[in-house]
Amino acid sequence: MKKLLVIISFAGLWNVVQAQKTSLPVSLYTSADTTKPLVFYISGDGGFNKFSTSFMQKLNKQGYAVIGLDAKDYFWHKKKPEDAAAAIEADINEINKTWKKQNIVLIGYSFGADVAPFMFKRFKPALAGKVYRLILLSPSTKTDFEIHVAQMLGWGKDSGESVPAEINRISIPVTIITGDDENEFPFSELTIKNKRLIKMPGGHHYDGNIDALCGQILLQTK
Repeated sequence: MKKLLVIISFAGLWNVVQAQKTSLPVSLYTSADTTKPLVFYISGDGGFNKFSTSFMQKLNKQGYAVIGLDAKDYFWHKKKPEDAAAAIEADINEINKTWKKQNIVLIGYSFGADVAPFMFKRFKPALAGKVYRLILLSPSTKTDFEIHVAQMLGWGKDSGESVPAEINRISIPVTIITGDDENEFPFSELTIKNKRLIKMPGGHHYDGNIDALCGQILLQTK
């Protein structure tokens, strides 16, 4: 078990306050706001880069408690989806013994958006029942649950499990957010009823407009 420093937000400042036992490479941002759900965020293949760190901090400033998983670290070596889901579930349950959040939003960005649907479908009912919305930021079409240097350099992947097919197995509402310049994800292949597509200005990083992105998250999690 790793001991991870928990971060608490006071008016936008993040301060280390205690140690938390975890098994995954996660960052924790706690919040006293009882009106907001717990956000479990899976980063892109860049890990906790400027985009993901700013995104988590902004969500926390808006009152969300956030558990962020560094996908670059965790998925650097190939994982079986059932093993990854079990590890994520164990950490959420352990952390939530203290945080006591009853509602959860699962958010994935890029690589994280590709694997998030597979994680959700493999959660046990007790945890899956708390997840009331899945938000996928710039997903692609396939995943093999492993970080590849070629993909980090912007080259697409042509093998792996179908992301749209896995989304079609999900019954909770799914929101997909992409940049106007992104056209890879085949939204038309989704057959589920509870789906929504939101387009934002820019490309894969939405012109760096974290405020606008978090504004969309706020609207989608009400």
